[in-house]
Amino acid sequence: MADREQAYKGLSLTANGFGFLGSLVEFEPPEVKEMTESYRGGRAAPIKVMVGYEEVEAKFKLSRDDANIAALRAIVGRDVVMTVRASADEKGKTIETRFDIYGRIYTVETAAIKAGAMVEKTYTIAVEKFVKSIDGVPVEAFDLEIGEFKLGSTDVLADVKAQIGL
Repeated sequence: MADREQAYKGLSLTANGFGFLGSLVEFEPPEVKEMTESYRGGRAAPIKVMVGYEEVEAKFKLSRDDANIAALRAIVGRDVVMTVRASADEKGKTIETRFDIYGRIYTVETAAIKAGAMVEKTYTIAVEKFVKSIDGVPVEAFDLEIGEFKLGSTDVLADVKAQIGL
């Protein structure tokens, strides 16, 4: 079955009890990527062996500046709980996508301020755990602290945890 086109109609953000912070111009969701090394082990050619995961990050860009957003600057380097909601239109049907993210904002980049142009600030988050849900159903979950990585109901790390006695 081919993928259907989806067009996001809106992205909104709430963080650490500041309530609705506004619409997002851009959002780069957390992505779990394998880290590999080449391993020969007596073979004729090396193979890629998974040795862990890369750092998980997320980024978002806001196009406005107010007191609540300025307060986000005060939590740089501290833990932050965020919810990003996106609404997609798929052939007339609305699909709700939600990211619940726990991590730490570690950089804030402010674009040059120009007369008549939008203010843009890009925030980068070191993600410790997140859950992605589509229409209320969790489809991806990652928790660095307890070593959990689920895609749907499949625990990708179940075998690894069993091998080390967890």
